Amino acid sequence: MTSLSHPNVVDVLDFGKAEDGSYFLVLEWIEGLDLGKLVSASDGPLPLDLVWAIAREILRGLAYAH
Repeated sequence: MTSLSHPNVVDVLDFGKAEDGSYFLVLEWIEGLDLGKLVSASDGPLPLDLVWAIAREILRGLAYAH
């Protein structure tokens, strides 16, 4: 399995097919707050500078993966 090494790309540790026929991925555990919880916890829209910072980091990981 080829792995990507970048701070913005989660490591895939394993994958396979379960006995019931469904597929699964085993990903590295990342400690912290996920984006859904961050948005839910806010009292309205996230500050624009935070949105841009998050988008920039997502795009850096995506660019590296491609």
